[in-house]
Amino acid sequence: FVLKPAPEVTRIIVAHPEGYALATSDEVKQNSEIHLKAWGRLEGSYRHNLDSDSAIVLEVSFGKSSFENVRFDFQDFVAELDESGKFSFETLPPGTHRLSQRHYTESPTGRSWSTRTLDRFEISSNETTLLHLSTHEIRLNVSLPRDLASNDVIGYIHEPKPHIPNSIVNNRDAKRAWMRRPEIKAQMLDTISFPLSKQDDGTWLSGDVTPGIYEATF
Repeated sequence: FVLKPAPEVTRIIVAHPEGYALATSDEVKQNSEIHLKAWGRLEGSYRHNLDSDSAIVLEVSFGKSSFENVRFDFQDFVAELDESGKFSFETLPPGTHRLSQRHYTESPTGRSWSTRTLDRFEISSNETTLLHLSTHEIRLNVSLPRDLASNDVIGYIHEPKPHIPNSIVNNRDAKRAWMRRPEIKAQMLDTISFPLSKQDDGTWLSGDVTPGIYEATF
């Protein structure tokens, strides 16, 4: 088949039982032939601190978390941990992806879920990527300013984010323009984070954190 150029098309994705391909519209203009790459596979284990009787469900998403990006089918690209804590995804496209855990919530209107990213991983064509995850309990002793000492405070730990340059920190318009830059937005959206909950003893706890370097924000 032949694809006709369209100004609103920025990239073309081809998915077939035998393989996958991704090309920008500019690449297709220069060379109209798209060659499929064989699918890859993910296999791993997940040791966690969760105390839950329900199944632990994992899902895969593309490397960037922006909703503007293409997403995997939310019903097909999921896996449950088996009794030994192992999981696998049999058909994944080459590239950098994210592994997330689903957290389900029951309500009178039905069942919904949110996701929390556990780690990133790389898939290569026709190869199996091994990913072994373990999580840890993180407890912080934090002295907050008086104006943040109420119970309404929300805390979380996260990977380091881009810091606003000191030269514009007091310039509202410049800060907004800086935060709208595509590369800054992409870094912000791609940051892995874990929520903190305040305990009765005044400490802040996150019970299932994967290894990494983190900052705390309240």
